[in-house]
Amino acid sequence: MLKVRKAQNGLPWKVAAVLTAGAPTSPLMAGALAAVYEANRTYHYIFSSGSGSLIGLSLVAPKAKTPPEALEGLIDLMVADPVYRTIPLDHKVFFKSGPWSELFRRLTPYYQIRNPKTPAGKVFNDRVSQFISAVAPTTLNFFSQGLCNPNPWIEDFVDFKKLRSFGGHFTVNAYNISKGGMVPFDKHTLTADHIRAATACPFIYPPFKLGNSYYYEGADVDPINLPTLRKLAGVKHPPPIDGAGKVGGRKPGKSAGEENDEVDGFKLKVDFKAERLFVVVFDVLGSLNRRALIRVPRNLLDAYAISLATPLRSIVLDKIAIFQSEISGLKQAGQPDPVEMEVVNFEIPERYWPNLFDWSESNAKRLWKIGYERGKDLVEKYGYRLPRHAGDNASPV
Repeated sequence: MLKVRKAQNGLPWKVAAVLTAGAPTSPLMAGALAAVYEANRTYHYIFSSGSGSLIGLSLVAPKAKTPPEALEGLIDLMVADPVYRTIPLDHKVFFKSGPWSELFRRLTPYYQIRNPKTPAGKVFNDRVSQFISAVAPTTLNFFSQGLCNPNPWIEDFVDFKKLRSFGGHFTVNAYNISKGGMVPFDKHTLTADHIRAATACPFIYPPFKLGNSYYYEGADVDPINLPTLRKLAGVKHPPPIDGAGKVGGRKPGKSAGEENDEVDGFKLKVDFKAERLFVVVFDVLGSLNRRALIRVPRNLLDAYAISLATPLRSIVLDKIAIFQSEISGLKQAGQPDPVEMEVVNFEIPERYWPNLFDWSESNAKRLWKIGYERGKDLVEKYGYRLPRHAGDNASPV
């Protein structure tokens, strides 16, 4: 049983969790969230981007599982080591483009062991699914917009009806290519297709169409939901972040600087006269030592993973620094001390660096354990600020 410090004198806390991108290192976040949940703690606001959206949904809206079971169950999306060593691809997450992949995916369970109880059973199942994935035809060609079909397995893990009843606020961001700006999707509008749009990583996935607009992964532009965090923290007039004079990908206007508590219909309510705001950023990529990225790659896939993670890490660190500077500016302007921020980093031993981007089961288990221990540390230090959750779900009470 984890010990939680008693609440200190002063104003009560509203807590916002920020879940950044970083697959396949996202088991770090999953382990941390599981430890916090098991300590009977949760969050009032959850802002996510990229793979962080799937981690957050596993916490607040898991399908047929408890939140800790769902968070640890994400390890099952990784590939058993003996299978991964033969073809180092996660065929359970990435599916060839074209209509045949989904048909072959649906046929796979008929050739597998149902609920395998031993490691050998899991290896067998992964070998079967690897073979079926390999023989599935593809329509990939020079004119394709991405290597893979959009994630077909989201509905297998997420109960979107349950998401509507989550007692806190949940947001996923995406980049609207057609209109040229960031868009936050909240829990009332989110569907599996919205998650496909918000995780459409360029080159891996084609742009995803919702309505009349095409979308890419929001994490590539803003991995911490900076415009929404600004609104929540009371930063009234943030500086432009691009040469077009836009704020957070929007033209300055009512949602960017005027007095209201709404962003695209998403209510942000912190009464700074009676409450304080605590922002917890689970920074997976920022935790990576530069030498874990600037190294000789093991193979072509490792090199590609490094090419994705390196610029994204810089974006995450830059956005965090901007927000830290802005909330410091609130204090310097004479505003009471209503906002505090904790960046949760993860200590990853150097011996794990060469395999950090493997989609293997062993790598996922190592990272999940590191994340779980870090989550316990977070509760030990800040548990008195975090709200308790409902008896059987992550809603704050």
